[in-house]
Amino acid sequence: MYNGTTLALPYQQNRRETKNREYRLSLS
Repeated sequence: MYNGTTLALPYQQNRRETKNREYRLSLS
């Protein structure tokens, strides 16, 4: 369970950055 929590946070942040990158690409 501890491992799952440790992996979940970086995964969510990584997804957020990917969404940000896609958003910027669609703007330019």
